[in-house]
Amino acid sequence: FIFPGRLGTLPAFEAEFAVPIKRGGYSNASPMQVQLAYRCSLVLRDLINPYLLRRQKKDVKEVNRMPGKTEQVLFCRLSPKQRRMYEEFLRSDEAMGVMRGSANLLGAVTTLRKICNHTSLVANADGSMHPSLHDDSSSSDDEFYEEDDAIADQSGKLQVLSKILPLWKQQGHKVIIFTQWRKMLDIIERFSNMQGWKYARMDGNTNVAARQRLVDNFN
Repeated sequence: FIFPGRLGTLPAFEAEFAVPIKRGGYSNASPMQVQLAYRCSLVLRDLINPYLLRRQKKDVKEVNRMPGKTEQVLFCRLSPKQRRMYEEFLRSDEAMGVMRGSANLLGAVTTLRKICNHTSLVANADGSMHPSLHDDSSSSDDEFYEEDDAIADQSGKLQVLSKILPLWKQQGHKVIIFTQWRKMLDIIERFSNMQGWKYARMDGNTNVAARQRLVDNFN
């Protein structure tokens, strides 16, 4: 809407950018396709860069007053159920299709990432995987299949959270948890309620007018 027509018509955009970039991302892409995808990405970046507004940290006064960032990476072991589902998916037709170059790599990686977060993101009530593993629609409470006392047992990440969040609270810290999927937020919200923790939630469905109030209350 800033510069209509800058990227051409939809058919032209797909032919000149979308399709070559997509093909270059496949595991069986030829060196020429990979190189073409890279060049198309650079051209696309140069086309849209002048119309992107981006603030750097040095431009935000509040950031300058914040202490320096300390980053710690915690490696979480998979729960037994997560490991079983992970290995089952690696043996699945979809994973084999990726190895043969006939299936989308990104979709398979997304499924593995969901398994690494929590089994309920991909599991049916009987423990089998959803037919549509890449659906990110919101889920209600009755779509969680683990009992309350087992919800953390099915996720190595939740097991770690259950240990470090009380410690951080004792130390007087505030915590922001980011997730890729709303369903994972649903699981964390339910787990927080079980533990009696106070929290505020903000996701794509949060009313715009309510967002600043949530941020102010958190701060």
